[in-house]
Amino acid sequence: MEKTKPTIYLMSGLPGSGKSTWCREHMYTYDTYVSRDECRNILRKQLNSDQYFPVAEKEEWEWWMSYIQFVISEWREGDIYIDQTMLTFPSFKKLMKDLVWILRFYERTETFRFEIVRMNKPIEVCLYFNSKREGFARVPDDVIHRMSMTQTQWLDEEVLRKTYPDLNITLTTIE
Repeated sequence: MEKTKPTIYLMSGLPGSGKSTWCREHMYTYDTYVSRDECRNILRKQLNSDQYFPVAEKEEWEWWMSYIQFVISEWREGDIYIDQTMLTFPSFKKLMKDLVWILRFYERTETFRFEIVRMNKPIEVCLYFNSKREGFARVPDDVIHRMSMTQTQWLDEEVLRKTYPDLNITLTTIE
């Protein structure tokens, strides 16, 4: 029996939709979890910042990509779970552009398959679970409302295959 390729899971959904929970429930001990929120927490600690965004967006993105690059450079086995809100097609394309560059740099484009896990939860559910969070983990309700307005139904396997014909990408939607 042929072993399947390891997977890079790309999480998509509103804050409070269950992205991190889904990752924890599906990971094995040898899998790797990277979270943009955790990256932001590391930045806050290093910079001794009490701001939600401790640096400008462009600089934060560079830190985030460096974090992912480190994980991929050190990868030996298991799946990789990338937990990022990623609600719009432009935000997905931005992540994929940098992620594919990193994989090519380390000659690992053929190593992984990709699965996008879209958490399609009603905004009321997301607001409820978000209200249980504390500190920086809690996203202001008005921000979640704004995010829900920009969230589009762009995730479609046909669009993904046309946009990235050389990559093995699948889509799973969790209602």
